[in-house]
Amino acid sequence: MKVKDSMFFVSLASGSSGNCSYIGTEESGFLVDAGIPYGKRSTSGSNGSKTLRQSLAENNIDIKGLKGLIISHCHSDHIRFAADYCSNDDINIPVYICENTHRIYEAVRNKSGNNKREYKEIINTVYFESEREFKLDNFSIFPVGVSHDSYMHRVCSGAENTAFAFIIKKDDAMVSIITDLGEISEKVSRYSANSRILHLEFNYDPEMLLGGKYPVYLKKRIRSRFGHLSNQDAVRFIMDYHLHTVESVSIAHVSRENNSDESINKSIEPIAKSSRIRFFKTYHGHYSDKIYF
Repeated sequence: MKVKDSMFFVSLASGSSGNCSYIGTEESGFLVDAGIPYGKRSTSGSNGSKTLRQSLAENNIDIKGLKGLIISHCHSDHIRFAADYCSNDDINIPVYICENTHRIYEAVRNKSGNNKREYKEIINTVYFESEREFKLDNFSIFPVGVSHDSYMHRVCSGAENTAFAFIIKKDDAMVSIITDLGEISEKVSRYSANSRILHLEFNYDPEMLLGGKYPVYLKKRIRSRFGHLSNQDAVRFIMDYHLHTVESVSIAHVSRENNSDESINKSIEPIAKSSRIRFFKTYHGHYSDKIYF
């Protein structure tokens, strides 16, 4: 039985319908991404995901102890409800975001025809820079740019200036959040080395994607270096860089249309049999287990 001041990671939601993770203790911590509604005042749902208030309460996390929100990139399933998180009657927390990402959000928000009730103004922003460490709630956060099509060509050039993985450290423990990227770069591999916990994308099974109902252009995008990681990509990354150091892997951003439990289990079977790594899954509308560190 873990005590209240034990540190843990929990994925509250992961997938195309909404992403949100929490790191800290039951009394104090921070969020990464804001893809699920805040609570009753949210005006639009997210395909069955529970609200942030409900998710925190059911995981015994004190909402008053939230110290901040970090945004990885500008796709709606990661940033959609950020404004609700940072400005309401219950909490008023800073939003840590790359300046380019914020510019993209504003461009999308102000585009003619967008629903302003959904794309609200994000206030109380703190800008971070790629590969520059910043502090949040006694944690050290190191953002690493990744290749992902996060509207970057519409506003500014450079994929690695608009979407990020996060290497999060406290004392001798390290958690790496690595999702929404089409390929694992040398930098991501190097900076995430010695992670105790990986929150890692297992987005699709290649055969299911190719044989599925998605249009050709979307299949190409998902498989491209600006798309997502397949099960095999994720497993190769673990085996090449983390096999003897990582303790827990949180399987993230699983596609409902192009992946399955069977495919994931088959892909991780060699690791599960030959190592002590524990695997955790976050399903749409369901949390992962708390992963303590």
